[in-house]
Amino acid sequence: MDGLDVEPEWMGMPGWVGVSKTNGAWALDVDLPTGSPTGTQLRWPDGSTLTVPLITAATAYAERSKPDDFVEEDCPPGGCTTLRVTGAELRDIPLLTSRGIIQAPAWHFTVEGVKKVHLHGRAKISSRNAPVSPPPY
Repeated sequence: MDGLDVEPEWMGMPGWVGVSKTNGAWALDVDLPTGSPTGTQLRWPDGSTLTVPLITAATAYAERSKPDDFVEEDCPPGGCTTLRVTGAELRDIPLLTSRGIIQAPAWHFTVEGVKKVHLHGRAKISSRNAPVSPPPY
């Protein structure tokens, strides 16, 4: 489960959002929450659980704001429209796994001028050294 990532739903967003995101055109216009969030317990429909650590808002923003490794469309000649982050909040989102849908934490970054959805930054979930509780029988 290392490296789960929640990608935004691009449907209904202005076309410039994807180009700006891919090219790493980000600006931070807010102080991000400080400190490390405590770990969380994920729970599957069968009752099994996994306690996982979470990453900070700053780490999630740093990962999200990097240009993609492969850029399909460069910024237009006048430059990309900057994705201005105006808020960050850790919230649970539904995540489809091989064992069913769970609620998993993700950083939601509010972006100025983008109304459809928040852009998500993953909350790192790693199974290393995290025991899985057996389902109750």
